[in-house]
Amino acid sequence: DVYSSDIYRQLSDPALWNDPFTGIPQPFRVSYEVESAGPDGKVAVPADAFLWDAKAGKWQAVGAGIEAISKVTYDYSKFFQANFHHGQPIAMADLLYSLYQGFDMSYNPDKAKIETVMAVTARPTLETFRGFRVLDENRIEVYVDFWHFDENYIAAYATPSSVGTPWELLYTLDDLVF
Repeated sequence: DVYSSDIYRQLSDPALWNDPFTGIPQPFRVSYEVESAGPDGKVAVPADAFLWDAKAGKWQAVGAGIEAISKVTYDYSKFFQANFHHGQPIAMADLLYSLYQGFDMSYNPDKAKIETVMAVTARPTLETFRGFRVLDENRIEVYVDFWHFDENYIAAYATPSSVGTPWELLYTLDDLVF
């Protein structure tokens, strides 16, 4: 709701931010490079890229022959050089847990029964993601079926997470709720 959004905006640390004069998404705490074959072409998704498989309960390689319209490589160095409020460094594990949480809440039938609204509204977007691939401790590639003539909108669409909450706190919340 609008009131919660006002509070959230004061506490969030977004990966991208829309320019206040143009409205165009721009890098804030991440930098990115966009490669797109859209609107009509496809880029190959590496076989070792992965997605969360809620049925199997683990990350699974997407395998050979998968394609996507766009690839965005994000560099989270600006996030990962900082610490959370409790002193722990922000790291790739925090990003990956956020990804897992979104997919598992949407596709795990037991969790989707509890968080039905979130699950149902997230699925159309999550279904456009073709894979993720961690390149190193700061960079991740995202493969997605999305195109826009302005690459900044592709980067905004494909952003994996802003990394606002430590993974261990998200895990604890999951454990309590589910």
